Formats: sequence, structure tokens, C-alpha cells
Amino acid sequence: EPLQQALQLAQTANDPYQTSLSFNTLGQIAFLQGDYSTAYLHCQEGLRLKRAIGDRRGMIYSLTYLGRVAEAQGTFTEAQQLFRESLDISQAIGDQRGMAIAWQNLGSVSLASGQLTEAEVSLRRGLAIYQSIGDRLGSSRCWLRLGELLLVRGDFAAAENHLLQGITLAHIIASEPVLVASIVGLAAVWLKTNRPQKAQVCLTFVAHLPQPHLIPEIQLKRLQDELNINYPELESVAAAPEYDLETFVQE
Repeated sequence: EPLQQALQLAQTANDPYQTSLSFNTLGQIAFLQGDYSTAYLHCQEGLRLKRAIGDRRGMIYSLTYLGRVAEAQGTFTEAQQLFRESLDISQAIGDQRGMAIAWQNLGSVSLASGQLTEAEVSLRRGLAIYQSIGDRLGSSRCWLRLGELLLVRGDFAAAENHLLQGITLAHIIASEPVLVASIVGLAAVWLKTNRPQKAQVCLTFVAHLPQPHLIPEIQLKRLQDELNINYPELESVAAAPEYDLETFVQE
């Protein structure tokens, strides 16, 4: 494969910088394929090489990649340590985007481990930096995670507001992963607040997307089952609605 060939060429040329880039890229591909063990090994080697050549800016992103793999594997303490080191380096060299990403990731892993207070503080710090540098994708991701956090906390009105913020931004920048996750979160909020028709529209829309893998099937099934059990009289939506922000905003 071309990436493996690029790695071999970089190793043959004794070029640690290009070798580290190749390992990081291979790690990200393995991560997206769900092969977390391979992803971890590749990202770990990429980070080792970045440390060896003293590339601090490169270390920020290598630490981020490795931290995300650790989080996906459920090793939250390790993920937090990696993200914290990434934050420390970003602050030391004045990398605003690196700081925002680190705060976002710290918030995400804290949320996954049930540390809601720490998660909210981190996510709001990340959001503030993203907004200050005009990064709408990063901002949309923080709005999404904050919405999910507020849903867990039971603050449904605030959760709805935050998820709608995420939907609006994701629509503007055409980020389907954030858009879909935010709509699914909104369906959960509307189920909790007795608005089953709106929840059904959300789930039908997501189910008819060309890339249903963006949301785990088990999550969609759980919400649909909850809808069917609690509202058996609800008529199903036969066709996916054409996408329009008003579909999800208007009562």
C-alpha cells in the first residue's frame, strides 16, 4: 500500500520526522477502522519519534491521536494524562488551537468517565478558545458534547439549546458527523420531554442518511425502542424529511 511504502522509504532514508508522520497517519486509519490495538502501537511509535527529535508542535498532535485511542479503549486515566501533556505543551508554545483541542478532549474523556463537573469546565474552556479563533468545527463539537453532558445531568432545556447550537454550526460547515450526533442527542431530549413526534422525525431522518455508520446502530435502536414502547400509538414517519433546520427547531 502507498502509506506502507511511504513509511518504508522514510525509515530507509533515516528520516524520523517523515517516519513519525507515517506512523501517525497509519494509526489514524486503524483507529477509524476500529482496530484500536494497531492504532495504539502506530500512534505510540509516532509520539516516540516526535519526542526523540524534540518536535513539540508535532508532539501535541501525536499526544492527541494516542489519547483518543486510549479513550476509545476505555483507559480514561491514560487518555487524561496524554491530553493534559498536550495541553501543557500547547500553552508553553502558545498554540491556541492545540489548547482548544486539548480542553475539548479532556472534556470528552471526563464526560465518558462520569466526571461531569470537570467535563463542563474543560468543554467550556475549549469552546471559548475555538470561538476566539473562529474555529466553527471545533465549536460545534463542544456544543454537541455540552448538550450530551446536560442531557445526562437532566437539564433538558439547556441540553436542547446546546444541541441546536451544534446543529446550526454543523449545518453551516457541512459536518455530517457532528450534525447526526447532535440530531440523535436532540431526539433523546425530546423523548425525555414528551415530544415524541419531533423525536420520531429526528430518528427517521438519521436512519435514511447515506452514511448510517456515523451513529452506532445500537444507539438508534435503543431510542427507537423507547419511542415504540412509550408511545405505541405514534404514527411512524414513512419517509425521511428533506433536511431543513426548521425541521428540528420549530414546534
